[in-house]
Amino acid sequence: MVYKDIGEEMLQHAFDGYNICIFAYGQTGAGKSYTMMGRGEEGQEGIIPQICKDLFRRIRQTTSDDLKYSVSFNYADVE
Repeated sequence: MVYKDIGEEMLQHAFDGYNICIFAYGQTGAGKSYTMMGRGEEGQEGIIPQICKDLFRRIRQTTSDDLKYSVSFNYADVE
């Protein structure tokens, strides 16, 4: 649900040429890491794995020789 509300729009912004950042902030134990990464099980993926999946799917579907993609990710789990 969070991916549908936030992630899909952010991914579209990236394809529109903008840099994107999703920042999770809050109290310890509030679910930030779970929301961002999920559990690694089918149907329990967080925003980051879902964005990656859709990002590379969209890149594979692009057939233009005029486009080149550069993808960079940073993830820091800091308390």
